[in-house]
Amino acid sequence: MNSTKIASISIKVTALIMMILFVGCSSNYRIGNFTASFVDRMLAHGARLSNTNGLPRIVAPWFFCEDANGFQYKVYGVEFTEVEHMVTNALGTAGQYDDKTTGATTRCRLFKASEIGVGLLMFEIKGGVEFDCITGGLFTPPKTRKVRS
Repeated sequence: MNSTKIASISIKVTALIMMILFVGCSSNYRIGNFTASFVDRMLAHGARLSNTNGLPRIVAPWFFCEDANGFQYKVYGVEFTEVEHMVTNALGTAGQYDDKTTGATTRCRLFKASEIGVGLLMFEIKGGVEFDCITGGLFTPPKTRKVRS
C-alpha cells in the first residue's frame, strides 16, 4: 500500500474512534470567539501549542462537547481554510492533510498526539468545520515498574 492510501485509512479509523468516544457527551451551543475557547480547551487537555499570541480571531456560532477523554467542536459559518490557518499557526505543524485527492470525501487534517500532546482531527462539514480531540494520555501506554532482582 502506498503512503497516501495508508494516511487516508488512518484518518478514517481515527474519525471512527473519536465518534465512538463522544457518543455520551452533552453539547453546548455558543456564539463568540471560537479561537479563545479552542486554545483554552487544547491547553486544558494537554496540547503543546507553539503560539497563542496574534492568532486570527474567529467569531462564529459553535457547538461544544467535552468529557475527560477530550472534546468536540462544530463551528459554523466559517471556511475550512480560515480555521485551518488559525489551527496551524497555533500548533506550529501542518499535520497530515487530505484535500479530497486521495479519495476522501472531505478536506481534513490529522494532528498526532506524539507531535502536539493530543490527537486532533479537523474536517470540513456542511457549513463549517468539526474538531475531535482525544486527550494524549489515552495514547500513552501505562508505565511499567522495574522489579529488582
